[in-house]
Amino acid sequence: MNLQEALQIMEIDNGFSNLSLDTLKKKYHKMALIHHPDKNGNSIEAKEKFQKLGEAYELLKKELGTMNHTTASENDDPVFNNSGDGYSFFLNMFLQNIVTGQYSEGVQSIIRDIVSGCKEVSLKMFDKMDRETSLYVYNFIIKYKDLFHLNDSILNTVREIILEKFKDIQIFTLNPSIDDLFENNVYKLEYNSKLYFVPLWHGEVYFDTDTTANDVREIIVKCMPELPDYMSIDENNHLYINVNIKFSLSLIRDKITTILVGKKRYEIPNEELYCKQNQNYVFKNSGISQIDEHDMYNIKKKGDVVIRINFI
Repeated sequence: MNLQEALQIMEIDNGFSNLSLDTLKKKYHKMALIHHPDKNGNSIEAKEKFQKLGEAYELLKKELGTMNHTTASENDDPVFNNSGDGYSFFLNMFLQNIVTGQYSEGVQSIIRDIVSGCKEVSLKMFDKMDRETSLYVYNFIIKYKDLFHLNDSILNTVREIILEKFKDIQIFTLNPSIDDLFENNVYKLEYNSKLYFVPLWHGEVYFDTDTTANDVREIIVKCMPELPDYMSIDENNHLYINVNIKFSLSLIRDKITTILVGKKRYEIPNEELYCKQNQNYVFKNSGISQIDEHDMYNIKKKGDVVIRINFI
């Protein structure tokens, strides 16, 4: 395995020169959660993919150590790259990196219980949790539901528990299409005879309500796009699309390969593709609007569209 192959396996698109050891570790822990054999049927293919992921991480870590003149012991971070190694290790490492602050230990524990499925999700889990922390847990599992392989029934259960515990909030869930996201569509939500305008490219939006009308003080709207299995959106609104392309003479004969995404067309110049089975082609700043924390309706900045190509 060479450096370029390792970067591709780790899905690092911005090159080796901009990579830090801390970023590499976080990326590895995140990808290990996605591709761990325990969550992918323990198939031979899943085990081999997981093995390659560990090898890619080790190679990149070694190269970073060489560049920074550090030793293996200084970079020491356990690598589990066979099917017998535990999913819980990567879950713990990921949570420790992401969940920080005053209540981090308790929050990590509850998220761990929800994700691992070792305990039934119940009101008792949230018994000693205040409103803000409970919403943090809900937002967290919504944001990383694909990473944790969580189904909608678990998310709905947590939602109902929070609504039961805190009567002053109302949670709505919308399921926009990929075209809704590309077209920057805004949903008109009517609640208690008042309209709220929800930008569908946001993962979540908060609105204050008229407290004189009822006991609900805040509306939370979750936008969970309906996407096919071969598409995913990360926390920065970058879109990832897995495609199989037939490796044939048409790649030489034709100038472009067209990828249809909803109503949009993305054209890949065939001359820019490599003669290798797996590769990424990135359309920079050509996808879904990115979230502006100061102006929720601002659509000037766009995310990337990453086409993950598999030649067959």
